[in-house]
Amino acid sequence: MKYVTRKAMTIRESGRSSDYITPSFGFGCLYRCSYCYMRRHVPKGLTIANNPEDLLIAVEKHSEELPWPKVPNQTHDKYYTYDFSCNEDFVMHSKFHNWKLIFDYFKYHEKAMGTAATKHVSNHLLSYDADRKIRIRFSLMPQKMADIHEPNTSKIIDRIKAIDAFIDAGYNVHVNFSPVIVYDGWLEDYADLFIMLNNYVEYKSEVLAEVIFLTHNKNL
Repeated sequence: MKYVTRKAMTIRESGRSSDYITPSFGFGCLYRCSYCYMRRHVPKGLTIANNPEDLLIAVEKHSEELPWPKVPNQTHDKYYTYDFSCNEDFVMHSKFHNWKLIFDYFKYHEKAMGTAATKHVSNHLLSYDADRKIRIRFSLMPQKMADIHEPNTSKIIDRIKAIDAFIDAGYNVHVNFSPVIVYDGWLEDYADLFIMLNNYVEYKSEVLAEVIFLTHNKNL
């Protein structure tokens, strides 16, 4: 892991998990998930932006041009959502970031909120009251597949048990069934996963979900 001065300030449209994607506060990942697209660009290692203020200024300039109030869509009924973790697992890497600076920016923003997907339970984030302006999206799959494809990530049951804890701490929490890998017995395994969610998550009405299937071609 090394710190760099990030120069690329492009804000990209997303339209899926978020409205927009911020410039990369981090680029790369310390996990080694088999399906990760980042490994095609950065086979190993991680760079962290040492100028997060500049990235937030870029987000601010972008958000100033957005009409207000927002027309509700699938990402949020009120706020514009910015994914600040697209090219890394920000939650897992948060100890390397000035994460409170970034969280505070979105917490107090009139128009915007931040969102990040993760495979890691970072309990130190529970000390922060996000006022529902930071969304944590826990990625989920059957544990036997996570053991193969997501080595050294937080156990699936620990991610599920963290959902209520993060909601209690003030976060907005979603789950990603991502990536869904089709194999013999996958429907039964996902049924068991849904039962686990039902058993351990109290705030069911607050937890929305998305589903992304793994795609493959012979060149991969």
